[in-house]
Amino acid sequence: MTQKTQLYQPEKYKVYLGKGRSSGFCTVWNEPETVFNKSKIIRDNSVMLGTLYSRQGVSIILRNLALNPQIRTVYLWGNGALSNTKFGIAGRSTLTSLWQKGISEDGTIGGTQFKIEKEIDAKTVKKIISNVKLADVSDKSIADVEKLLISSDKKSGSYMKPVEFPETAREHIDI
Repeated sequence: MTQKTQLYQPEKYKVYLGKGRSSGFCTVWNEPETVFNKSKIIRDNSVMLGTLYSRQGVSIILRNLALNPQIRTVYLWGNGALSNTKFGIAGRSTLTSLWQKGISEDGTIGGTQFKIEKEIDAKTVKKIISNVKLADVSDKSIADVEKLLISSDKKSGSYMKPVEFPETAREHIDI
């Protein structure tokens, strides 16, 4: 049975909900609303569809994955001119480094100097990356991605209870 999808700050970070059970879909700099409206297959086979505009978005993705442990695959699609700019590449490479090289106890993503939000527990992140497959499909057309979604492994069931991390506290800087 699929759990009710929970979202982290949906009023601030726009995410589109689909009918899928175990796959998430993340655009890099492509507008997720366009993909959502254009592809019935992506709507029908994804739990949620959102975007990754920067390295800071990695923390938002982790928060949403922690809230939705029924998601077992995240398709990362950065096919487009804006997705391949300096900023688009930075977010995508940070997310892929997390899956490839892991995270330290202090929240630093392996192979980078970037730290996720300190309120996000590194142990939970390790559990997420060991149970969720990240599939970078940036080199594929939407039609090819749709074929992958249709034929993807539909693991069912959650690998942990949903986890909600505390809100990020803004750091006060004296000037």
